[in-house]
Amino acid sequence: MRLRGQAPECPTLCAGAMFYRLDSLGVVETAKILSIARDGIGISHVQFDLRFANRGEGGSERRTLALDHFRSL
Repeated sequence: MRLRGQAPECPTLCAGAMFYRLDSLGVVETAKILSIARDGIGISHVQFDLRFANRGEGGSERRTLALDHFRSL
């Protein structure tokens, strides 16, 4: 599955961009990029808020993933 819906004014990943995906169970996930930064050894990480909803129920949480892993979703 791929995250979709990149903000048109943001051709690459940047703060404020939003993405969504629908998983195989029907859960809609929406990710809003908060920041992208490198750690002490030079690996870029994406910090984002993740919201999810399924049949009227939902939740949210803040996550951090390596940039390469985030792009592979």
